[in-house]
Amino acid sequence: MTMEKKDNPLISRREFTKSSAAVLGAGAYAVASAADDELPEDAKKIKLEKSDAVKALLEERYILDDDIRRVIAKAEKTGRKLYRTDSDHFLSKLRIGQVYFYVEYSPAGESTYRIHTGWSHRFVMLREPY
Repeated sequence: MTMEKKDNPLISRREFTKSSAAVLGAGAYAVASAADDELPEDAKKIKLEKSDAVKALLEERYILDDDIRRVIAKAEKTGRKLYRTDSDHFLSKLRIGQVYFYVEYSPAGESTYRIHTGWSHRFVMLREPY
């Protein structure tokens, strides 16, 4: 899936995240049970590359490698991810319990992904949109 380039291809993280809901639609929200402690087999095979700065940022945000692996595994399995046409970066999200995890990443080899950033937010919806 590609998006048209605008006059200014650089957008804020907030705009990028908001556009994911519009592009992917409400049905794209994948939900994983918080009780699923065991990583799926495809997620176990994923190797992560992170700079020291990204490691520190993710640690500060309490985002675990297993959460990142779950997001990437789901995105790669379903194809539900955004692609930045001005780079090789993908953005995907996954709801685990009541937390949405977002990961910006790029392929770095077989079953290896370079993590550029990640964030999460927690909220409770009174009614699911799908």
